[in-house]
This record gives sequence, C-alpha cells and structure tokens, in this order.
Amino acid sequence: SLEKKRKNITYYALDLMKHELIKSLKSLGSFSNIKLIGLWGTFEDGIDFTATLSNDKPKAIIFLGTTIGNFSREDATNFLRHFQTKAMGPGDLFLLGIDKRNSLENLTIAYNNPPIIEFHMNGLDNINTILDQPFINRNNFDYFTTYNEDKGRVEIYYRSKRDQILEYMPINEFDKKIQINVQEGELILSVHSYKYNELDLVTLFYKSNLAHVKTWTDSNLQY
Repeated sequence: SLEKKRKNITYYALDLMKHELIKSLKSLGSFSNIKLIGLWGTFEDGIDFTATLSNDKPKAIIFLGTTIGNFSREDATNFLRHFQTKAMGPGDLFLLGIDKRNSLENLTIAYNNPPIIEFHMNGLDNINTILDQPFINRNNFDYFTTYNEDKGRVEIYYRSKRDQILEYMPINEFDKKIQINVQEGELILSVHSYKYNELDLVTLFYKSNLAHVKTWTDSNLQY
C-alpha cells in the first residue's frame, strides 16, 4: 500500500546475524519508491545509527515479536527511554509488540509446544558451538517452564536429569580448566518472558517518556 501511494520511504532492517539480514531483505523484493537498507549490528548500534538520521523526516521504529518481554521491567523502561532520548524527535512513532498477561492455561500451552521446546534446547548445542568443544550434553537436561504470577513472567529453565560435571577445557595458554558441579534437579535459567497488563503498560510508557497513541489486539483481547 505504501508503494501504491508513491511515498518515498527508506526502510532500515537491523539484525545481529548478517546472513539472516541479507535473506530477510531479499525476501521483500524490490520497490520503486521504497529503499531497503540493512544494518548489521546490535540494538545499541541501531540506536546510534538512528540518532544520526535527520529530523526533517518523521521516523517510525518497529520493534515487534516479544523481544521486549525478555528484558526485565526496569531494563525495558531504560531501553525505551534511551531510544526515545537519543534517537527520536517530536512526532516520531514507536510500534512495540508486547505480550499481555494471559491465563495460566494459555501460557502453559504456548510455552510447552514442540517447536518452542526445541528452540530453547537448541541453545545448549549453541553453547558447544560457541565454546568449540562438547561442554554440555543436551540429553542430560529437560526443558522446564513455570509462570511466576507475582512478577508476571514466564520462566524457562534447563533442568538437570542427574548429578553431573560440566568441564571446560582450555583452548589456549590464557585459558584454564573449569569444572562446574550440577546436581540432579538443578535449574539453569534460559530466559524470562515478561507479560504486561494495562497498569504495566501505563507505567512502562510513562517512565519511558512515550505517549500511548493506539493499541491493536486480537478479537479475544488475549494478545
């Protein structure tokens, strides 16, 4: 629709993984009036770059998914306020994706389906890739999730199936051997996913110096 309106727009896509950035931009195709530019870097890099853009044209920041939920409430506020202070001008918009606080039944179903479980268990394999050695065996851990109602967050852990020792072997002269004793049933935190009710949202926007403009949700008001 933006292309049909012949508006001259520049779309900047930010991603930490270069090949995913290239793939996602290619999937969008080409346009006559919309310029596509990839930014390879971190959130902080994105904020720094956005701060260099001219205020002559309005900006719309799009931050979808549930990424903001992986921040603590304090960190989420600090992140948005930092973005607002450093990189946004009067009239700029910030489209933010946020999960609502939902029923325990719905959260249990959402966070215990096979793709979600595999996504998080794959994190253990990535540890070995990063360390370049078989530091941790995913078969020795279960996926475990619980909802902390007081804090309004889903907590995802790796739960040890047995007593075990995680051993890191030095790969250069500056490293040293490290052994970590893990007991059966011990939990290793993977991620927190914070959910928001109306009061949480009002507090978040107020502390971030952002004014709420409009909300889009599903027909059942669950998301």
